Amino acid sequence: MTTTERKKGQAVMLKTAYIFDMDGVLVDSEAFYFELRMQFLREHHLPNYYPDINAYLGVDPAVEWQMMIPDAAVRQQLSADFERFWAQHPIDYAACILPQVPELLLDLKQAGCRIALASVGALTEVEQMLTQCQLPVTFDVVLSAADVQQKKPAPDVYLAAVHQLKLTSRQCVAIEDSTVGIMAAKRAGLETWAIADPRYHVDQSQADRVFTGIGAVRDFIKKQQTN
Repeated sequence: MTTTERKKGQAVMLKTAYIFDMDGVLVDSEAFYFELRMQFLREHHLPNYYPDINAYLGVDPAVEWQMMIPDAAVRQQLSADFERFWAQHPIDYAACILPQVPELLLDLKQAGCRIALASVGALTEVEQMLTQCQLPVTFDVVLSAADVQQKKPAPDVYLAAVHQLKLTSRQCVAIEDSTVGIMAAKRAGLETWAIADPRYHVDQSQADRVFTGIGAVRDFIKKQQTN
C-alpha cells in the first residue's frame, strides 16, 4: 500500500475506456447540495431526519426528497416550493471542479482512451456542469437519469455506457465515489476505482482500487503507460 492508493491484486494494462460518475468524482458538489437541502428544511420549519451528509451520498434525487420529507402529503404540498427554491440557488460547477480533473481527462484522450460520463443526476445538471466547467475534451458518451429506468445501485447506467461505447465491460473502468455507485459499476461487470474523500464516511470496500484523489489516479495511469 502506498500513500496515494490502496489496491487489490496486480496492476492491469491501460483500459480502452474510463467511465466517470459526476458528483464527488468530477465536481465537489455534495456539500453544496446538502446544505441547500438543510436550508430548505430550516426555512420551512421542518424536522431534519438525516442531518448527516453521508446519508445522502450517491442517493437518487427522488429518494433524497423522500428522505427530507417522509410525509407524502407534505412533500406534495411543498414540491413546487422546493423546485423554485432549487432554481433560485444554482450551483457554480466551475468553482466546484475537483483538482486535476481536466488534466486527467486530457491524459486519457491523449493516450487514445475513450471517456464517458455516467451520472444518474438530472440531465439539466449534467449539461450545466459540462457548460460551466469547459473541460478540455469532449466525452464520447454522456448519460443522465433521463437515459435509464433504474438508478444506482442498479447497473443500468453503466451497462448503457458500455453499450454506447460499443465495448465490453472488461475493456472499461468505472470511477466512482459512493457506495451505491460502486455497487452499480460492479454489478455491470466493470473494474471499479473509488475516489476517497476524508470528509465523508463511505464504504468503498467493494472497489478494486481506492485512490486518495484524481491526482493519484493520474499517477497510477502514467505508471501503467510506462510498464
